[in-house]
Amino acid sequence: MEYTVFVDESGTEGLDLNCRGNSRLFVLCAILIPTSRLADIRSQFETVCMRHRGQAKELKYQNVKRSYPKLRQLISEISEIDFITRFLVVDKPDAIKKLRDDKRKPVNFLKTLHRLLYEDIEEICPNLSIMCDQVKSGTTMLELKGYIDSIMETTLFRRFEFQFVQSEQEPGIQISDILSGVYREYLAYGSETEHGQEMRSWLSPRIDGKRDYPYQSKRLVVDTSEIGSTEYDLMIDHYAIELAESYLEGNQYDQDTNYKACVLFVHKLIDAYQQSEKKWVYLSDLRKSYALAFGKNITEQQYRSEVIGSLRDEGLLVVSKSTGGYKLPTCYRDMIEYINTNNKSLVKMVERIDKARRGILAATVNQLDILDNEEYIRLREFVDTLENSSLSSVR
Repeated sequence: MEYTVFVDESGTEGLDLNCRGNSRLFVLCAILIPTSRLADIRSQFETVCMRHRGQAKELKYQNVKRSYPKLRQLISEISEIDFITRFLVVDKPDAIKKLRDDKRKPVNFLKTLHRLLYEDIEEICPNLSIMCDQVKSGTTMLELKGYIDSIMETTLFRRFEFQFVQSEQEPGIQISDILSGVYREYLAYGSETEHGQEMRSWLSPRIDGKRDYPYQSKRLVVDTSEIGSTEYDLMIDHYAIELAESYLEGNQYDQDTNYKACVLFVHKLIDAYQQSEKKWVYLSDLRKSYALAFGKNITEQQYRSEVIGSLRDEGLLVVSKSTGGYKLPTCYRDMIEYINTNNKSLVKMVERIDKARRGILAATVNQLDILDNEEYIRLREFVDTLENSSLSSVR
């Protein structure tokens, strides 16, 4: 499927924040429309623009931002139209540091941003026709077009076209100008203010994807190197042992193979704990014990799922480390290391699902949400929570 993309920006390009008039934030907004539906969507854009531009030649955010009721109505009408958005948000203090620290040959700031935006879009829409607002000098536009054409060239597997157009002649550019302006103003006010929260409520339905520059990798683990003894260590120790002993008491006579395997594992954990609270039981030894007890082998994946996973589902506290060791937690640090391990895997899995979801939404112009099933309610809430948290700040 081929998409036509309208791109406009909000904020200034200058990186000298001491220079009067330069904005701290810079936002690029791309509106994606299936080319097969371009005439219909463009007509709807034009109707909205004509209704709200007044006596001006074109609809501009600078001209409508002063009237909140009108701006709210404008965003509401835009949200009724079927299209996809992608935003690239630049927090200049971080961008300046990134450019200063980058040891590679520097690339023009504006070129870098456009490249990142189009590469992000290309992941889900390989065939693109880009229309960008013609507001730069002739030399700047030629250089930018030459750069983008050189790195996003048409091949046998994708079609790419890039051109500048006059915004007053293209309603898609005008709508992009509105959305980029509202988004930048929301970020400038911040989600903690009443004004920012109101703008976020308007804009959230129209944000289908966002990328920060520079990318701020989120820490997924807590540094445990400086975690010492805490007042809760003894409580955690006693609670973990109590759960393990309670499980043995309730299941030690069960003849089901799975329960017998779980009981054997819990005995191993308690034996290791009694020898030393820092002693780990390793998966290779556990599998050998399983083979001796039941006369058959078990794979690592089966053991993790059928034995360790089953016990965790029962509520037992079993901590693990990347080398395949297991033990009962005896302190706060043990629990944090366990959560660290799971948090990295969990967040990455959810991010993969979110990426697939956004791709299908883009391909179907927001018509098909693969998480829109009753069975996925909790997963969808989790994915939406991660997305919403990423909208709350440029960092």
